[in-house]
Amino acid sequence: NFFSDTGSYDVEVSDVPLVDDHGNSANSATAAAVNAETLGEINYAGDPDWFSFVAVADTSYTFSTILSTLDDSLLALYDVDGSSLIDEDDDGGGNLASRIIWTAPTAGTYYLVVNGFGSNAGRYGLKISDVVTPDDHGDRAQDATPLAINAPIAGEIGDAVDVDWFAFEAAAGTTYTIATSLDTLGDSFLTLYDPDGVIVISDDDDGGGGLASRIVWTAADSGTYFVEVSGFSESIGSYELSVRDRTVPDDHGGNAQTATPLGASGTIAGDIGIPGDEDWFSFQAIAGARYVIRTELVTLSDSVLTLIGRNGQAELVFNDDDPDGGLESRIDWSATRSGTFFLNVGGFSDATGTYRLHLSVRQLDAEVVGRHVFYNGSSFDGDDPDAGRSDDASIATDKTALLRGQTASFANYTSFVGGINGVMIDVAGWHGTDDVDPALFEFRTGNTADPSIWPLAASPISITLRRGAGAAGSDRITFIWPDGALVNTWLQVTVKAGPETGLLFDDLFYFGNAVGDTGQGNPAGVVLVDGIDRAGLRSNLRDVDQPAAIVNVYDFNRDGLVDSTDRTIVRDNVRHFLSGLKLITAPAAGPAASAEPFALVRSRQSAPSQENARTDFFERLGRTEPSDRSTRRTAQRRIDRRASSEVPDVPLSRLQSAAVDRALAERSVSRSFLLR
Repeated sequence: NFFSDTGSYDVEVSDVPLVDDHGNSANSATAAAVNAETLGEINYAGDPDWFSFVAVADTSYTFSTILSTLDDSLLALYDVDGSSLIDEDDDGGGNLASRIIWTAPTAGTYYLVVNGFGSNAGRYGLKISDVVTPDDHGDRAQDATPLAINAPIAGEIGDAVDVDWFAFEAAAGTTYTIATSLDTLGDSFLTLYDPDGVIVISDDDDGGGGLASRIVWTAADSGTYFVEVSGFSESIGSYELSVRDRTVPDDHGGNAQTATPLGASGTIAGDIGIPGDEDWFSFQAIAGARYVIRTELVTLSDSVLTLIGRNGQAELVFNDDDPDGGLESRIDWSATRSGTFFLNVGGFSDATGTYRLHLSVRQLDAEVVGRHVFYNGSSFDGDDPDAGRSDDASIATDKTALLRGQTASFANYTSFVGGINGVMIDVAGWHGTDDVDPALFEFRTGNTADPSIWPLAASPISITLRRGAGAAGSDRITFIWPDGALVNTWLQVTVKAGPETGLLFDDLFYFGNAVGDTGQGNPAGVVLVDGIDRAGLRSNLRDVDQPAAIVNVYDFNRDGLVDSTDRTIVRDNVRHFLSGLKLITAPAAGPAASAEPFALVRSRQSAPSQENARTDFFERLGRTEPSDRSTRRTAQRRIDRRASSEVPDVPLSRLQSAAVDRALAERSVSRSFLLR
């Protein structure tokens, strides 16, 4: 009921007749046109669809079912009386479709009946054709073409329902390889039948490599056996079929189980003794190693080479002809996993003869032997902004990369006004190509103690490889960034491990930049740019007559001069505790450091009073409080400023230490210069 409705009602059951698309007898048969396809549907198990057609005397016809949702069809041909059976077929069309080829003895109206095999129902198409494509091989066991052992035979799948049958004599205990070699046929399917031509012994789709088919079989009994070749999924075209006797003495096994073991590298001779012979080899691959596998032809005219996976079945790489030309075969392959892999050598088409198989391995033996920072576009490289040989003269020879586990110092960062705009890496045994892949590197930038949280840096605007230009003849890779892209920060560079670079482990290092710093008077843990740097600059002026060397710490723009331009640079880049470059400790291998170098030791609530803190500080340092009032006031003002600021990440004791040391140092500098 619907909600609270009540009342009486009637139920009526009526028989609705099922509409049949085609009649069920000769009298109600549907007229089907020749050389056309008629659609039909088996509505239920046992539903026959009758068709009539007009035949011309002495004309050959092909009747075929084309399966749609009907999985398996039966096809029958009846005489003009509609009751005398002329022929019938179940699976002659391949893949459970039906096919009859018949020549009309007299003219008249004949009948075809389509049904589903067993309980099968569904849609199909019926095609009647009076153009019979000449068939090169029979379509059933009784019409099979005799096939000699070790003598390939050509065939052609003429249409979507064509199948080719062959018969061969097998000897008990003999192993045979039955295989297709595809020409214009896109995809083959191979079936082996026992001597009665009914029972399937074995079948295969793609076991022959690519879309060709292959069966390896040992005859239990002597006798005549049958092979059926068809096109997979209505594929048509030409092919070649062979049945090979594998009892011929073979120098190397013909499958993964009988493969000849190879060493890690080396050369081995082989012989393709008969057409279709395959030589299998096994070798131990190491993850990350790069392998070159190639054939050298001796009397074998043309080879094919296949690399097969660890299960002995999956084809990983196939090669016919050497990519550089010639009929030899070559595979370049990098192993992603360790284990036993297999190689299969054969002759192209029916080629036979001797050959040599070469296996060479290039281990991950590359090594980073040099890491440099250079001043790109400076006077030392001729003011050239592009990568080239001139950059070698602008390498900061007084700077070295900060490596894992090391604590930064003035030797690890530059004071160049352009920032970090040029880095070089020297790699011995570089595996990569001359066109360097940027994905082999990672760049991050930051100024905190945990580089793992640093964001990605700006990508270099150029990456250039110069073979043999690095240390000891190594390959030099040059990276260039725009001026100002990486200023007052650290740059983390990672060269990734793997077969593309040849490195077994990632190579990771850092360079820093603090514009205007001279490396003098910096407290522990931070780089300050202030009056000390300005004072030193005044006493180290350089001009064209006495140019500054590349290691001169006061030439901030690296123009070979120390002058007012450099003084302006240091004035415009003053850095204090919070803004200065942190002298980080690079994390060792493993998890990155978790604490900031200036993490608060005590909360503000528990911090000592200013007076006590100042007194405790001097006592802890083993010093007396400075008697110079000016110096003492300067130090106290700095302490007060820092302690009252809204920055909780700097310990008070460090502020005190740096402030007093700074005041003492600045006291020794000429007041007139400091007031500038």
